[in-house]
Amino acid sequence: MDFFKSTSPIDSYNTECFELARGPNSILFGFGSPGGLVNVMTKTAKIDRNRTGLRFKFGGWKLQRYELDHNQVLIEDKLALRFNGLFEDANGWRTNMFRHVKRGAGSIRFKPWDRTTLIANGEVGRIEEHVASPWGTIDDQVRLWADSGSPVTNDSVWSAADRARGINRNAAVQGRVIFVDDNNVPINNAAVPENTANWIRPRHYVTPGDFRTYEAPDGLAPITISRNGVSYHNRTVIQGLGPNDIEEGIDTGMFVTQSNFFRDRLVVTGGIRRDRIVFDLHGNARYTATDPEVVSGERIVGELDFTDEIADSLSYKTTTYTVGAVYHLTPKFSVFYNMANNNAAPSNNSIILPDKKLPPPTNGETNDYGLG
Repeated sequence: MDFFKSTSPIDSYNTECFELARGPNSILFGFGSPGGLVNVMTKTAKIDRNRTGLRFKFGGWKLQRYELDHNQVLIEDKLALRFNGLFEDANGWRTNMFRHVKRGAGSIRFKPWDRTTLIANGEVGRIEEHVASPWGTIDDQVRLWADSGSPVTNDSVWSAADRARGINRNAAVQGRVIFVDDNNVPINNAAVPENTANWIRPRHYVTPGDFRTYEAPDGLAPITISRNGVSYHNRTVIQGLGPNDIEEGIDTGMFVTQSNFFRDRLVVTGGIRRDRIVFDLHGNARYTATDPEVVSGERIVGELDFTDEIADSLSYKTTTYTVGAVYHLTPKFSVFYNMANNNAAPSNNSIILPDKKLPPPTNGETNDYGLG
């Protein structure tokens, strides 16, 4: 996004245009993708005129979306501000599904001299969303059972042969929660809170064809149960720490040149970029009884979490280059050639056994030529 790596969700409310960067453009990004990548250019302030835009959208499942785009010139041809705002609220076709979005983006443009422009962009926002498993084909999943006469059995006599009639123990929609008592002690396995022995699986049965019964589990709804005279309530814990908590740092050096020859009929470009990328992998540990967050009730004993300690550090050095030329045979006819390479960042959500290291960066090369 704006030539920088970003994890912010892309949204049209503050998007100016998309650029496909490949071949010679790889020098702008260095660490990207061998097949190219898409760069999202966000909306920036304009110093030529004031402008205000409003967009409204309404739809099914109580969808409402409002967008504001305002550009204000403070000093003509010198200084301007731009603000983009978004509010979106919608439910899903299943009960308990929702999406609430509040985002705002600002931009300032300052042009002190004819050939100098300074641009600063920023964005803040909050996205709350409950996305349930895709049960859109649930009618197909129960069709075999219905065509078999809708037989009923129970777990004590169930066998694998019952699958041929569409009966499966996991046919019900299930949601997972962990139950702890008033002292934050898990219901079964206190040493390993995320263990499946601590999960209670409430079942919700659907009526084929009746979408009102296709509910999405609501993990935030408070639940209290009683077992052997002890009261338990639900709470969330981290189920796993895979694969890593990673900090990424990049040091970059770049040189780019362009030269014209034969009265601008031949244009030669070249560039080289050197990146040193460091990935610091944090360790993990379980909370102890004396931890302040456990004492305060925010965490429970034995719960997993990442630590500030750097357990491992990986370093990569990559070189990205591009060399090309365009020769104008006539004012309307040209030939061109370019060779370049690119390097992709290693995947952060996978590891290579047996050393449990991140995979090395992938790379690619391109040779482009043609007439135009």
